[in-house]
Amino acid sequence: MTVVDKKCDLCEFLKESGPKTQILITKHWSVGLGNNHAYFGRAYATLRTHKGSLSSLDKEEWEDFEEVVRRLEKAYKEVFGA
Repeated sequence: MTVVDKKCDLCEFLKESGPKTQILITKHWSVGLGNNHAYFGRAYATLRTHKGSLSSLDKEEWEDFEEVVRRLEKAYKEVFGA
């Protein structure tokens, strides 16, 4: 489950206006398709725990993010020929 901090502007934005179609969930990340499809494949990777900055990510979260990027790139190449 994704942690929402009511004091965080980004958490509130994602709760109200964030991606509605989830395409991937890992231990640390949730990936959803963007609601505005002006760009094919626009997606948002959101950390499933609340941290205030990228520098707060630990090694396991970074490694998991790297795998998310690899999987998305592979899917985009297969689906869109990108």
